[in-house]
Amino acid sequence: MNQIETTPSVQIEEKPAMSKEHRKQVVWMIWVPFAFAVILILAVAVLVSLPTANTGVDTSSLGSLSFIWVSAPALLALLVIVALAGAMVYLVAKFLNILPGFFHKAQFYADFGARKTREIADKIVAPVITVKGHQASLIHLAQMPGTKTENKE
Repeated sequence: MNQIETTPSVQIEEKPAMSKEHRKQVVWMIWVPFAFAVILILAVAVLVSLPTANTGVDTSSLGSLSFIWVSAPALLALLVIVALAGAMVYLVAKFLNILPGFFHKAQFYADFGARKTREIADKIVAPVITVKGHQASLIHLAQMPGTKTENKE
């Protein structure tokens, strides 16, 4: 009897463990900049809140500073949106100078195709319409009063 092999013919290689050099790169390229950004944000938060611990400090200037820190990212996002909207307006203006001629040609060819399609369809169905018309005329003539085919009871 032939036995079926239970082991696969292709050996699957396991992924090698992360090398020391790669781990060092991950630390220096990802974790160190992230930690620096977190420390910087925390330091700014502490520096802004330190003067409020004293009771004699005017907090309105700190409120203005906080407002700037909160609104600056939103203003940057708004600047990007305005730039994109301006770019779209510019592109639409450019396309309006280019596209009308192109669309005029496209509309001409679409109308030409529609007319030719209608003309060919009319030529194809003309014999059928003619035969049906003659048939209807004969049926109408046969049903006219005073003809032989009228049933009299």
